[in-house]
Amino acid sequence: MNNDKLISEVKELLSKRFNTTRIEIIDDSENHVGHSGNSGGAHLNLEIVSVDFEGLSRVERHKFIYKCLDGFIPVKIHALKVLALSPSEL
Repeated sequence: MNNDKLISEVKELLSKRFNTTRIEIIDDSENHVGHSGNSGGAHLNLEIVSVDFEGLSRVERHKFIYKCLDGFIPVKIHALKVLALSPSEL
């Protein structure tokens, strides 16, 4: 399954919403084919660095990201692993 278009859309959306210095998305879907509960949506690993995350808890950062991707989850994206950092945490 090729999720290149989906990954491009997600990167563009996150880049527009957050002041990012890095966005990396790895498609991990092939490692989940045939697992129970897999509805066919993508399994993605997201690493994002943004000054917008400065002073926010991990939960707050994840909430902002999930809200931004609301139209993608759970249909296009089945699972999303997130590492969200501020530049000072690098």
